[in-house]
Amino acid sequence: MRGPVSPDGAPEFRAARVQRYRCTSCGATMSVSPPGLSSGYRYSLPAIAQALFLWALDMLSAPQVRAKTSPLPTPPLNPLARWPS
Repeated sequence: MRGPVSPDGAPEFRAARVQRYRCTSCGATMSVSPPGLSSGYRYSLPAIAQALFLWALDMLSAPQVRAKTSPLPTPPLNPLARWPS
């Protein structure tokens, strides 16, 4: 997971253990992940909500939101490039 642990915390990488279970009767599998983690997303759900809040309500620019949300270094400013979602 990527993102800050708390609203005023620094962004960081965290590993999360996801348990997988197999049904004994049909063989289907299901995953159980910790709260705040959704499959298919690299960022935690609270980090996504915080980024949307910072962009929509605090009116921060995309590079400012990225600096507060992403633990990856901010790339050089390129007006044609956008933060991939």
